[in-house]
Order: sequence, then C-alpha cells, then structure tokens
Amino acid sequence: SSIALPDILRNIGTALYRIEGYINSDISFDPSITLNGIQISVTTI
Repeated sequence: SSIALPDILRNIGTALYRIEGYINSDISFDPSITLNGIQISVTTI
C-alpha cells in the first residue's frame, strides 16, 4: 500500500529536523541515510 501524502510530508519534515540537528552537532545518526530517505519520499509523490 502507498503512503498518504501527509505522511510523506511529515516524514520529510522529521528528516529535515534531524539534518538541522546534525548541522548543530548532533552526530547520533548518518545524514546521508536521512537525505536518501527524503529523496525516496519525494520520488514517491
């Protein structure tokens, strides 16, 4: 089943928030994986 558009946008918003945290020195995750998730979400739309 496909993900609804609001869910995709919420996921993108969460990912961007994580990247902002990474820029501000939160290194608890890999930003390249997060960016890849955004790319997959956008191509799903």
